[in-house]
Amino acid sequence: SAVRNSKLSYLFTNSTDWGDLAKGRQTNLAYQYYSHPLDKVNSTASKAQLDADLKLAGIKNVEVTTQLHTNYFPRFTPAGLKKGLLWI
Repeated sequence: SAVRNSKLSYLFTNSTDWGDLAKGRQTNLAYQYYSHPLDKVNSTASKAQLDADLKLAGIKNVEVTTQLHTNYFPRFTPAGLKKGLLWI
């Protein structure tokens, strides 16, 4: 897994060129998408799922500093999204 738009996402050639990108402290951003409304999301369960997913990806020593819960498409209802209103 590589951080989007980072040197680590480019074609692997030689890890010695990565420097601190491979060994130093990193700040990353993770998104979790749900198929149900925000008011139905259990924030405790979503944090547990994030921890499990990061562990599965081999990412260690994670400190979650901020969690922001927001509707991704607040202008569209779930029914409108299913109709494809974004792409009309």
